[in-house]
Amino acid sequence: MSTLSVLIPNFNGRLHLQACLLSLQEQTRQPHEILVFDNGSSDHSADFIRERFPSVQVIASSTNLGFAGAMNRAAEAAGGAWLALLNNDMRAAPDWIESAMAEAGRHGCIASRILNWSGNKIDFDGASLQYLGFAEQLATGESADRPASPGPILFPCGGAMFVRRDLFLEAGGFDEDYFAVYEDVDLGWRLWLLGHDVLLNPGSVAYHRGHATLDTRREEKKRYLMHRNAMFTIIKNYGQDAFQKVLPVAFFQALRRTVRFAGIDKTAFYFWEDAQIPEDPASLWMWKDAVNHLVALDDVIENWLALMQKRRQVQARRKRADSEIVPLFHEPFRRIFKDASYEESEAQWIRHLGIDDLFAGEVPFAFTDAFESERAREVRELRRELSVLKSQLQEAGSPARRGRGTMEKLARRLKRLGTR
Repeated sequence: MSTLSVLIPNFNGRLHLQACLLSLQEQTRQPHEILVFDNGSSDHSADFIRERFPSVQVIASSTNLGFAGAMNRAAEAAGGAWLALLNNDMRAAPDWIESAMAEAGRHGCIASRILNWSGNKIDFDGASLQYLGFAEQLATGESADRPASPGPILFPCGGAMFVRRDLFLEAGGFDEDYFAVYEDVDLGWRLWLLGHDVLLNPGSVAYHRGHATLDTRREEKKRYLMHRNAMFTIIKNYGQDAFQKVLPVAFFQALRRTVRFAGIDKTAFYFWEDAQIPEDPASLWMWKDAVNHLVALDDVIENWLALMQKRRQVQARRKRADSEIVPLFHEPFRRIFKDASYEESEAQWIRHLGIDDLFAGEVPFAFTDAFESERAREVRELRRELSVLKSQLQEAGSPARRGRGTMEKLARRLKRLGTR
């Protein structure tokens, strides 16, 4: 049986550690070792562990390396063939390890099912990735009675997951530039690119108290990481065709979100309009969220050369095409911002650049209304062109090769639009 090391990141989590570590003592299959990486805590977490749980190894850092850095250092120090990652604000069901390791011979990475602390609601039951890199945990808040079945998913939740140590190190571990948020999304995508897989095992259950570490920081700090790291992820992992199509839209739409979150009436800046900039500024929350997009974009630009180097390294090792991976996105066109003008422009870019073709021509769910209006206009125009061309060919007698080719081209465009 493969040996297993449990890795727990900790930052001022003394209040949560006892429940977490006690649950590991109650496992039906005991781990080879338990390592807690302490990220420069000031609440004496390390002393508490050494006193109450002397068999647990503590790796202490004088500074906060984030989730990514902490888990990379712990993985390097671990002695097990498998790594089990568990957040400090979680407790594991007694068969958490045993259920996951039953799959160890067939899969490289296993994601646990995560429930809320009381066990009646779902926190993680699968993975979804929007095409611009915004991730979502499936079924969050739904009843834990909702049926679940094992199957491949794009990424695990880093809060409760298992991965072969050699694969984790081969993939480069977590990208430490992420610090926290979406580093597990990036890892899962890279594992698929390298030819490995990620399996959701609903029999392996952990219970989550709920963002006990992230919630100690202000909301704008968390949202900044989300916006920036989503961009990092798509830049590194999309193949060249998708990269060239999606990246401009990611930049364009981030800028459009900035304007809308700031509550700006653009006509107040137009010389030919009478509208004025209001004396009362937009709410502070909206202003912060607007600037978040700009700060994230600025960081992407500032780190562009390093990102391109990472991209080259990831793509050089690619063993799977995007077409094999994007079906795992689950909801590639999930709505991330509800605004009619924003969604209509995004729908047009998706159609114009052929981004929908990257996802097997799937009609973007979130943009159905905008697409239908755009599609209706295009269909009417194409049908008009076909009608005119048919009349011209009939007048000319037998159809010329060029005319027939044009008709076939128009017909293919109509078929692509889902019409006859």
